[in-house]
Amino acid sequence: MAKTLGAILLLGTAAAIGAVVYRAVLEQRAEQDLWTDAAFDASLDLGPVSNLA
Repeated sequence: MAKTLGAILLLGTAAAIGAVVYRAVLEQRAEQDLWTDAAFDASLDLGPVSNLA
């Protein structure tokens, strides 16, 4: 009984840690995508100006 409860607790802890890491990775990717999109938009905005120079 104690071994079963220990195994359940260990699996639950591992699942919780995995969920936190997974969410952190998703948030990091989303933030990175925002920076990439902003840089791309800025390059589009500066394109015609740099062509005039």
